[in-house]
Amino acid sequence: MGEELKGHLLGTPSVVTRPRTAKFAWLGVAVAVMAAAPALAQQERQLLPLLPGPLPTDYGLLLELPEAEFPGRFWFGAGVDFGHDNNVFRGAPTLGNSNSTWLTRLYGQVNMALPVGRQRFLAQLSVSDYKFSDLSYLNYTAPEFRGAWLWQAGNDWQGEVTYNHLQSIASFLDTPPYFKNVQTLDYATANAEYALTPRWRIGGGVIGYQASNSSDVSSAANVRQLTGELGVRYLATDQNYVRLFGAFSNGDYYDRTPSPSFDDQYDQYDVGVEVLYGVTDISFLRGRVGYTNRQYPNVSSRDFSGPTGRLDFIWGISPKTSIDFSVRREIGVFETALSNYYVTTAVGVAPHWEISPLLRFEAAYEHWWREYLGDPVVGGVAISGLPQRDDQLNFVRAAFIWTPTRNWLLRLGAQWSDRNSNYNEFNFGNDTVVFGTVQFGF
Repeated sequence: MGEELKGHLLGTPSVVTRPRTAKFAWLGVAVAVMAAAPALAQQERQLLPLLPGPLPTDYGLLLELPEAEFPGRFWFGAGVDFGHDNNVFRGAPTLGNSNSTWLTRLYGQVNMALPVGRQRFLAQLSVSDYKFSDLSYLNYTAPEFRGAWLWQAGNDWQGEVTYNHLQSIASFLDTPPYFKNVQTLDYATANAEYALTPRWRIGGGVIGYQASNSSDVSSAANVRQLTGELGVRYLATDQNYVRLFGAFSNGDYYDRTPSPSFDDQYDQYDVGVEVLYGVTDISFLRGRVGYTNRQYPNVSSRDFSGPTGRLDFIWGISPKTSIDFSVRREIGVFETALSNYYVTTAVGVAPHWEISPLLRFEAAYEHWWREYLGDPVVGGVAISGLPQRDDQLNFVRAAFIWTPTRNWLLRLGAQWSDRNSNYNEFNFGNDTVVFGTVQFGF
């Protein structure tokens, strides 16, 4: 899947590419969800903070506590993210509200990694309290849970069972700031893979999710989806494989009344291929090319389809220095009177430098080309008849991360972004976010 999918909001973008099985990456106390499917999805490596900024929240990124030094199975962490955003609403009209604010996030986490024989159980329970200094109506508290059972049966069967409950305020990149909308996502996955031979694997899985919105204005976008997926994988070596997959999804907007313009259900088909190739011990090429087809049974004018894909080259210059290059094409739902979906094409580069064992520098640049397509048709006539929206966006981010001891992490950074659109009301420039983190784990 692609970048962020925060539910199918009317007028709010949401990425629709093929479903993926949730993966858990533990960094000592960390459980970082590299999630799944049409649903609040993260990229394999999220380079930029979720818009509207100002905090680059990396859930699960606490401190690495090596088992040799900390033999317990439970870890605890607490911290504060803080930041200042000078353009929270990305140029949208604010109806008298301030367009800049200080934001803080106070959070606590309990993490578990429990091996039982060949099984492994992972869990994270966290509570985050978000405060906007000049926009108090946006304040909210988000309790969240992530859990996984990584199972193995004999030498030939393995898989995962996961459940996640996540919450986040809706992005203001395309949503007017007239109301607060906290989006809640619950999703569960179950998958299995069988080793036909030492090199060939066959497997499948089921993914179910529900995304809901706290605002009544967006309740028509509340959605449920069930996905089934099958795939076959060939492993040349431990770090080289090719995987073919196919998936079918059925979804419904359970709080929406169908109309000639908006359907309340859909089917989606996805096929594609994934590749991982180890160029060297520290350099990797990974890619995914697929095709997505979404069909609405009652409002076929909102159907869309097209190719999607992502290619990443992680160039390990040395064990302490690397540069990540990426290019991707994604299709996202964007239901308005002017469009059905958008297509995002993006390129990015992200250098990483471990200056010392205690100090790390990270930076990223991404450029997006985003086209809003699919002018809805009713009775054979386009609803709007207006030129369709076309945007270009830039994001630049840099940060230093300092871990003076195994228990403490401190981060300081900044992000700059802008957007140029053929619809002038969507333009914004020189959005600057300064952010920091103080974090303790034990």
